[in-house]
Amino acid sequence: MQMDPRWSLPERADKNPLIWMVFLKKQVVDIRSYHRETQEVAFEQGLIPFIHSPEGRDDDAAREKGLLPEPTLETMLAGDANAPVVRLVSFEITYDELEDPFNRRLAQVPVDQQKLYDSIYEDPPRAIASLKKLISQYPDIPMFYNWLCIACSRVGDRQAARTAAETNFRSHPGYLFGRLNYAEILLNEGKFREAFDVFGKTFILTELEPNREKFHVSEVLSFYGLVGRYVLRLGKLKSAMRFLDLLKQVEPNHHITQWLEERISLSTPRPIPPDAKRFLSFR
Repeated sequence: MQMDPRWSLPERADKNPLIWMVFLKKQVVDIRSYHRETQEVAFEQGLIPFIHSPEGRDDDAAREKGLLPEPTLETMLAGDANAPVVRLVSFEITYDELEDPFNRRLAQVPVDQQKLYDSIYEDPPRAIASLKKLISQYPDIPMFYNWLCIACSRVGDRQAARTAAETNFRSHPGYLFGRLNYAEILLNEGKFREAFDVFGKTFILTELEPNREKFHVSEVLSFYGLVGRYVLRLGKLKSAMRFLDLLKQVEPNHHITQWLEERISLSTPRPIPPDAKRFLSFR
C-alpha cells in the first residue's frame, strides 16, 4: 500500500482520508478540516490535489490564530511555529518480511523460535529461565528482551517486565517494537511526557525512522495503534480518530484497529434520546 495521491482514482480522491493526511506542526492531521490558508500552503507544495473546501472547517479560534486545535504534547511544551509547516506523509507498507540486522542475528541463534515463543504463554517461568540464558549469550538481540518482558508480565512480575523493556530500549533504540513496548509501559504508568520522549517526540513513523520508506504492516499497526491510544488518553478524541482512520485503511479487522475503535466509541459522547430527556425532567 502506498499512501500517495497517485495511487487513488481521481474521482475517489475526495473520500480517501490518506490523501489528506499531512504532517503539520508535529502531528498528522486531516488537512480538509483546516482553514483555506493552510490548505493553500499544502496545495502550493504539491501535497494535496486541490483545495478541499473554500471556507475550511476548523473552529473560529484556530482560524484566527492559525493554530492547531489539538497540538501535540511537544507543541504544548515548546510553543507553536509562526507559519504552518506541512508535508505529505508517504511510505510503503509491505506484508513481506523485511531484511534488518536484528532478524539476521536472530536467525543465527540455534534455538527453536516458535517453541520458545509459545512457552511464553504456556509455561512463563520456563520461558523466563531460557530467555535470561539467551540474553546472557546474545545480548545484541532485542527480541529476547521483548519476549522476557512478556513472560515476566505473564507471571505478574511487573518490575522485572519494566526492567527488561527499559534495558531493551536503552540498548537497542533502533528496534521499533522495543521502543513501543517501553512507551506502552510508561503510558500505563501515566508518564505521558516520558512516553512522548520514547516516541522520539513525534507521532510520525517516518520521522522516527527517517532513513526508511518501507515498513512492515505490523510496525505500522503497532506504532499508530499505540499513538492513537496515547492521544486518546490525553483527551484528544479527534486526533485519536484520525489515527483510527489510518489504521482502518491498513487493516480494518485487525485487533489493534478494533481495540482503538472500541475505546474511541466509549469516549464519544452520545446524545440523550428524547424519551430519556423527558424521563430525566421528572426527576
